[in-house]
Amino acid sequence: MNLPQHFFDLGYSTVSELWSRQEVRRISAIWENCLAGTSIHADRQLSLKYPDLFQAFQEVGLWDWVASQIGDSYRLVKSLYMDKPDQANWAVNWHQDLYGVVSGTVPKDWRLGKPKDGLCYVQLPDEYLSDQRTLRIHLDECGPSQGGLQVIEGSHANGVLDVPTQKRWIERKFQLVTGAEGSAC
Repeated sequence: MNLPQHFFDLGYSTVSELWSRQEVRRISAIWENCLAGTSIHADRQLSLKYPDLFQAFQEVGLWDWVASQIGDSYRLVKSLYMDKPDQANWAVNWHQDLYGVVSGTVPKDWRLGKPKDGLCYVQLPDEYLSDQRTLRIHLDECGPSQGGLQVIEGSHANGVLDVPTQKRWIERKFQLVTGAEGSAC
């Protein structure tokens, strides 16, 4: 695994140039083609709905880069899209990403979540959550007003937080993670 130590200490790291301007333009053009005639600002099923986009990710080396960072035994479990322009922005409160999509029989000790977009979500056990990694790719500038990611450094290392503990963590200072076109965190 090639992730920097501060990733494990803080819970995140940034990559200032995951893709070149030309690669971003290529991915953006494919994505705009996928969205033609829609007004979508968020989608939870990218990998299912837009296979051309994921093929383009392969062609610009995304999956090879991921494997170089976390090893080649990874698998994609969720793919989200959010476009948060000033005129279509929405607030997302601080939260822990605790839920994953499952199909088939759900173990009895797993907590069911709310169905979304026809998918069954469950709260994943700690052993699954601690192995998850999230990659956020910026196809355009992502500043504070376009939904920069607010991170509470170190909160990831404490497992699933109960409500009183969450309130104590939220009182701490957030680190706002923004990014330039082609960057990732």
